[in-house]
This record gives sequence, C-alpha cells and structure tokens, in this order.
Amino acid sequence: DIEKSGREILRLRDARDDVRRDLADVGRDMRDVRTARKWARKRLDQLTAFVVDAELRLPKIEEEVDALDLADIEAGWAEALEQEWERLSGQLAMAIEEQRLQRIAVRDADHELTMLQLESEDLEVDADDIAAKEHEEFELLRRTELARTEREVAAARQRRITLERMRWRVRDVRVNVLRRERSDRHALVEAALAPKRVDAASTVAFATRTRIV
Repeated sequence: DIEKSGREILRLRDARDDVRRDLADVGRDMRDVRTARKWARKRLDQLTAFVVDAELRLPKIEEEVDALDLADIEAGWAEALEQEWERLSGQLAMAIEEQRLQRIAVRDADHELTMLQLESEDLEVDADDIAAKEHEEFELLRRTELARTEREVAAARQRRITLERMRWRVRDVRVNVLRRERSDRHALVEAALAPKRVDAASTVAFATRTRIV
C-alpha cells in the first residue's frame, strides 16, 4: 500500500532526525566532559608538583628552625619560619584533599565518557537500523509503484484492444448489412427481370413491384 509506505517513511524520517539530535547532544556532552577531565588532570598535575615541593620543604624548615641561634631568634627568624611551616602545612593538607577530589573528578569523567560512548554507539546502531528500514520501505514503495504502473499500462492496452475490436465489429456489421442489402437488391432485380406469366404481369402488384425495383 503506497499510503502506508509513505506514512512509514515519514515516521522513520522523524525517528532518524530524533537520533541525529540525540547524537549531537551526546557529542556535545562528550566534548564538555573531555574539557572538564582535561582541566582536572592539569590541576591534578599542579597539585602533585606542589605536594612534592611542600613535602620536601617542610623538613628543611624544621632543620632551619633547629639550627637557629639566639641572635637569629631575636632577629625574628624563628617566628618567620614557624609561620611558613604553619602556612605550608595548611596548604599541603588542602592540596592533598584537593588531589583526592580531582582524582575522583577524573575517574567520574572517565566513567561518564565510557557511558556516553556506549550511548553514542547504541544511537549509531539505531541510526543504521532506521536507514536499513528506510531503504526497505523505499524499495517496497518502488516495487508497489512499478506494479501499479504495470497494471495501468496493461489496463490501457486492454482498453485499446477492446476499442479496436469494437471498431472492427461495427465495421463487420456494416459490411454484412451492405452485403445483405446488396443481396436483397440483387434478388429483387433478378425477380424483376425474370419472365412472368401474362396473367401475373398484368396485375397491380406486379406493376407496383416493378416500380419499386
């Protein structure tokens, strides 16, 4: 049925457009997640470098504090080193916590990318299935239209044959009528020309027939 195939093709076209929009959304989400993961990895590298430097610096501060003499203490070096140690220790603790959070962010981003990739592959499969069904419907529609065209051509040919037969039949009827008329006229002529008895030729009917002929 051509109308049914047409409706199915329109439905498949809408489904294909929906899949394309979903693929575009998934693609944007994947780009956003990759960007966030890239930033998290970069930040994680910075934090790792800071943690390494801080963990190396703290023991040195302690050594420098132990090496101070009375003059250095009176000059304020002890207080400065203690403040640096406290500040650096606090920064180290926050950096380690942020490291943990950034690792979680990278892991979550990797997981989300995996799920988005799976979703994208599923959508690609759906798109392929829809394309295959569209092809089947177009092929069915083509065969249906071809069959209908063949039927119309055959019907037109049959109509021409029937019309031609009717024309020949009318012509044959006319020919037969003319032959019959000619045969009847020939018979009348022969009858008129045939020798008649004297009594028959003298009748009114005979004279009438003669005039008719």
